[in-house]
Amino acid sequence: MFLPTFPLEDMSIAQIEHAVLSPSLLSARIKKSPENQVVLPARTQVLGPGSASTSSESGESDPPACLQVCLVPGGRYLFARFAQPNGLSLWDLGLNAMGPAASSPLAVVEGPYDVLADKDLGCNSSGNTNVSIQEFYPSKAEKGFERLGALELKGILHIHSHYMQLFIALDHFQHVTVWDYHENMSTTWQLESIAQEVLIVGEQIVLFNVEEISVWEIPPLSRQANNSILHQEVIRHSPRFVFNHIYAALTRHTAFSVPSPWWPASARDFYVGLVNPARQTPAMYFYRFDQSTQLEYPYRDTSNPSHAGRVLSLPDNLDCRTLFGLRLCENDFCQRWQLHTDVMMSLIPIPSSREERYTAITRSMYSGDMMDFDFCSASGRLAVATATGQIRILDFLPPVRSWCIGLLKKLVSQLFGISGI
Repeated sequence: MFLPTFPLEDMSIAQIEHAVLSPSLLSARIKKSPENQVVLPARTQVLGPGSASTSSESGESDPPACLQVCLVPGGRYLFARFAQPNGLSLWDLGLNAMGPAASSPLAVVEGPYDVLADKDLGCNSSGNTNVSIQEFYPSKAEKGFERLGALELKGILHIHSHYMQLFIALDHFQHVTVWDYHENMSTTWQLESIAQEVLIVGEQIVLFNVEEISVWEIPPLSRQANNSILHQEVIRHSPRFVFNHIYAALTRHTAFSVPSPWWPASARDFYVGLVNPARQTPAMYFYRFDQSTQLEYPYRDTSNPSHAGRVLSLPDNLDCRTLFGLRLCENDFCQRWQLHTDVMMSLIPIPSSREERYTAITRSMYSGDMMDFDFCSASGRLAVATATGQIRILDFLPPVRSWCIGLLKKLVSQLFGISGI
């Protein structure tokens, strides 16, 4: 459980019960839903135009339109980027569907941001990218964002990833920058070909491109005095090894589904899914990366990374450009897609053998024009930035009624060491 979302000491039995059971209840609901129908939410709330939460100021003709949304694990907190004013806002949506969302944001970061994830990114007038790392503590009396670090990258950000205090950025000049924002140290090198995805596995970086997967050691970092790499030396660096992935010979570009940045820190394994639209029957092929051991060239079944099986029954006519990072839901992966105007969710059994063929269960969770969406598989909550500028919050799980309270008290006490509830 993600403790910033779930303050266990302050939660009721019913709230803890709901948080613990939500992944299994969501999995059961999706699997039992009719295949060709949109799954209906238990409750829908609206933020934005037409709602009291973001009404326009006196004299404004139009309320601000939401362009991007991002749910923090557990689904309680939502980051949203509005067109005007240009900045990020953090909203408290509540622990579950039992109560209304807050009528105003908890905090706002002002500035011209072009990308929204769990890091603030913005491009300045010179075409370089400003990266700002900020944190927020909901339990503090004076709520607000606190900046941990800032960096100016040379060029427009292409893709990024992070793990612990490391931030990895790839720009359109094919530079790779590794930045430790706690120590304000970084290094940069240049690739021969542009990468499409990046994954941090222990002390190594894995890059994915059209034909190859390459594994790189993180080189020594140097101190940044002025929070800018514009004039930093680009070092010479080579990968530990490179190998062709399963779809290297196909003519169309492969899409990679890497673990979400919110992947549990305690997880030993990372899985990466590969999808290629050139195949007549859509399928996702998995590689498994074990971060507890050294990555080696994959020449045998016990190597790391290793082949981990293939998943069938994916949506027809899928657009690989709308492939979102893998998340977990009970004993399955949760793969998020956008298919035309539909938000699609695929529950995929976690693969264990390269010889096995697994079947995905896919359902439509929302249908309508949209700018962006995010789905939290831990809570069954979907946030959609609609084409009309609203934020629609869809809860697919009703509040769980308290049952077997004595057993639950004992379970919570054993798992989390909490007494007196």
